[in-house]
Amino acid sequence: MLLRRRFHRAPLMFLVSSKIVLGGALIAKEDPIVVQITVPISHLPASLENFRIIQLSDVHIGVTIGRTRVKKVVDIVNDLCSSGDDKCDLIALTGDIIDCEPYGVMKAIEPLEMISDSVPKVFVPGNHEHIHFNVDHVVSVLSKAGIDSLINGNIRLPRDEAGENQLVVVGLDDLSSRRYRGKEQEAFDGVDSEDDVIILLAHQPNHLKKIERYGVDLMLSGHTHSGQFFPGTVGAWLFNSRLGYYPPRGKTAVYVSAGTLWWGPPIRFTTRHHEITDIRLVRA
Repeated sequence: MLLRRRFHRAPLMFLVSSKIVLGGALIAKEDPIVVQITVPISHLPASLENFRIIQLSDVHIGVTIGRTRVKKVVDIVNDLCSSGDDKCDLIALTGDIIDCEPYGVMKAIEPLEMISDSVPKVFVPGNHEHIHFNVDHVVSVLSKAGIDSLINGNIRLPRDEAGENQLVVVGLDDLSSRRYRGKEQEAFDGVDSEDDVIILLAHQPNHLKKIERYGVDLMLSGHTHSGQFFPGTVGAWLFNSRLGYYPPRGKTAVYVSAGTLWWGPPIRFTTRHHEITDIRLVRA
């Protein structure tokens, strides 16, 4: 009798499961939404008021992400950066941009070359760039697309300014990388933790535990996909220190992107949509 009841329930369970998977596939098929975040910084110079950062993370160009998807992301970014006088000041790519050997997906990578030349573009590696291949291959391919890699180092922006009219962008290699270990101090070389406005690009939000003493004002990360689909949702909450936006605790604010596209199967059913993040710095 019990076996018969379970047999009769099987079609219903299959129907419910199919609807969930189909719904997740339809969500993934949609374009990424634009999430707007305003981050107040107490010592932001007046000249940097409304400094604007566009964040891309976890694009995962590879088996299920091809040229069409990447081109759509680029189109959205270019629309954001060409809206009148409200220019973009930095495009930050916070890891897991390419999810296979890059020379095998050059057609899919090519649209990245179309991102506005007038905006600095900076990439830091994620764990997937380390899983599959030599990260130097990725650095080389992205360089040809006009994207600079910032691995355990820092730059000052805007490049045509100087001194207090600039902020510092620091980039860290992924936590999974051997060359990351013990390199935090090297990445922050020449950075004044008291006076400089410091933006940190680091793929995994768990970097936060290692950099709190450096006076970072804003850390931008990805990695979690906000779980993407069950049971990943549980793992995202259990194994990552942050998801979404966290106002400063002490000095450091944190924003963790839900991912620009997806990893693995084109399915997403979490509380957060895949996104392109439009971040604006303002004086507190």
